[in-house]
Amino acid sequence: MQFNNAQEKLAATAEICAVVLGRGGDYVLVRIDGDAPVDTALTATAAAKGFAYCGTLGIVDGKPAAECEPNMDAAFTCTMAAFEFARMAAPQIRMTAVAEDDFRQFAESLWSLTDPRPEA
Repeated sequence: MQFNNAQEKLAATAEICAVVLGRGGDYVLVRIDGDAPVDTALTATAAAKGFAYCGTLGIVDGKPAAECEPNMDAAFTCTMAAFEFARMAAPQIRMTAVAEDDFRQFAESLWSLTDPRPEA
C-alpha cells in the first residue's frame, strides 16, 4: 500500500484513522491510529479477497476527513466504508460544549446583519 502526501498527512494528524481496503463497494476497515498494531488477520483476509488500497478515513480536530485513491471504484468503496467508519468513531469523538455566552453573541450578531434583498 502506497500513501500519497495527503493520505500520509491525514494518517499522521487524525485522532481516529483507518485505511479502506476493498473493491466494488466490498471493503474492510483497518485501524491505523494509536499504538495498537495493525490487525494482520484482517489485512490477510483483505489480501485473500483481492482487495486493493482505496483510501484513508479519519477524524481530525473532531471533523471527518477522507483521502481516496483517484479512481471511481476507490471513491465508491470509501463512500460505502464511511458509514461504518462513522459508527466506529462516534463513541470516541468528544463533543465540545459551546458556551452560552458564545451562542448569545452569535444570535445577537444575526440581528445586526443587513438585509441584502431590495425593498419592495
